[in-house]
Amino acid sequence: MAARHPVIDQIDKFLLDPIRREARLIVTRCLINLIDDSEDIQLAQLDGLDGETRDEIEHFQPFGLASNVPAGSEGVLLSVGAVRSHGILINCGHRQYRLTGLATGDVALYDAHGQSVMLTAAGIRISSAVALQMDAPEVDITANSMSIDVDQVNFSGSVSISNNLTVDGNSVLGEGATKAVKLSDDSPATQVLAK
Repeated sequence: MAARHPVIDQIDKFLLDPIRREARLIVTRCLINLIDDSEDIQLAQLDGLDGETRDEIEHFQPFGLASNVPAGSEGVLLSVGAVRSHGILINCGHRQYRLTGLATGDVALYDAHGQSVMLTAAGIRISSAVALQMDAPEVDITANSMSIDVDQVNFSGSVSISNNLTVDGNSVLGEGATKAVKLSDDSPATQVLAK
């Protein structure tokens, strides 16, 4: 192999080495210290390279999905135009809270509180250790069958049933209710009571 010309070595050292260094710093891993979610775009304080703390880094999130990641989350820091002072944060995650064991094709939405929505081949599963609230002017559910296993159901408005209602146990009608109910059998376990 022929020796390189000294001029080529100088060009390489003074012109190309800085470009190589900049290119290596375009994408880096980072550790998130805190998030400011009060502005139009989320801002983060993070630790990048060894000893490098960055403030007010814009956190770009996909449309329709918002999160406020806990401290200690990891992310990817992009330096726009290879300028270290102009960084944007993308793709954050936290190893402690990540759901594991998903099958190929499964999708999950989860948080740091143990709540999740999972889309799997077996169906959709919503899991929450606290209250689940739906707020809408109208909710329509179409199903061939529905099973609800709860200790108590309270209705504050009127309930209309357009087909058969089977009650296994007692039904207590409130004050002013009428007993115009046809029983499917006369067993003592099925009663309609009026207060």
